[in-house]
Amino acid sequence: RGTAVDAGWAAKQMTQQEGDGDKVAYLCVSASLLDISNSQVRFVHQLVQEYFAALALAGQLSKGDDLQGSWPKDWAQPSGWEETFILLAGMLPDMTPLIERLLTANPALAARCIAESGGERPAAGTVQAVQQRLAQLMTNPRVPVPQRDAAGVAINHLGDPRPGVGLRPDGLPDIEWVLVPERDPETGRREFIYGNENERNREVRTQRDFWIARYPITYRQFQTFLDAADGFHNLRWWKGLAASKEHRSNWSDQRLKYWNHPRNQVSWYDSIAFCRWLTAKAQERPNLLPAELDRNHPWKVTLPTEWQWEKAARGHDGRRYPWGGIFLRSEYANIKETTSGLGPRSPLNTTVVGMYPHGVSPYGVADLCGNVEE
Repeated sequence: RGTAVDAGWAAKQMTQQEGDGDKVAYLCVSASLLDISNSQVRFVHQLVQEYFAALALAGQLSKGDDLQGSWPKDWAQPSGWEETFILLAGMLPDMTPLIERLLTANPALAARCIAESGGERPAAGTVQAVQQRLAQLMTNPRVPVPQRDAAGVAINHLGDPRPGVGLRPDGLPDIEWVLVPERDPETGRREFIYGNENERNREVRTQRDFWIARYPITYRQFQTFLDAADGFHNLRWWKGLAASKEHRSNWSDQRLKYWNHPRNQVSWYDSIAFCRWLTAKAQERPNLLPAELDRNHPWKVTLPTEWQWEKAARGHDGRRYPWGGIFLRSEYANIKETTSGLGPRSPLNTTVVGMYPHGVSPYGVADLCGNVEE
């Protein structure tokens, strides 16, 4: 009910429990556990209060009390009980029953308990169940956006298992490639509209087959380039980039440092160096590239051209936006106009890649509108 209670009420409670309330109060004050002043008693440290609250919570849970009461409105909104549950998970000899109950009441907190409590990690099946639950929540368009966002952040405690978001077993970026075909599979048409009808550069173009990453390069994927011994600091990737030193970015400015968010604060020069590095890695490990790629023809990993990007976003039918012709559709993208979005977090902050499945392009490419400004 709060962090302080009436001193008279507290003395009565301590007398009932220990027999000598005054002595207990004196000892607790001397040990810097309690502060008694202005006719009120409070714990000196909130963590101590949370520890005893965790003990009491364990007793309630053993009786089968409903956890939903700790988050009566929305599990994505902190209620103040989160740290108590994390402490409790670390105190239990087996946190599995608690994690299983949190899976429905507060799946994001279930992930935090596994990662932060310091307790013995549950079995792999339980951890995978939490990962799968969070992955389902963050990509389900029927789930409110704040809950999708919270699930997308929480899954970083355990790892985002989706293809194309993290790293391969060999530590290289796991890119999920999407084919953008030259011809429309339904009509066989090669032409597509490039440019806005109100722009002078509107034209009809053709574009040969190419593959594009389903998601923007994530914070985790670019970080492996920075950390690799033959990565960012290898001058080989910077050859010919005369302005590279002046234009390299300060990566510590990444707004939200979550592994499954798109990397930002990266310059064009940084991006070109990353693509050159990935091209060299793909020459060494052919399975980095789409299996259908004809490797007898010239190829390389690079940034998409403007018209490639636009075709991937608009398809063959010349749509205005990846999802169709209407600009604002609630929960289709992380944009400032989104009506049921992230409040103060949007548009200044990114969201987990692929969180808006309704907003994908005709080819299934995510985040071509919103999230990081293109």
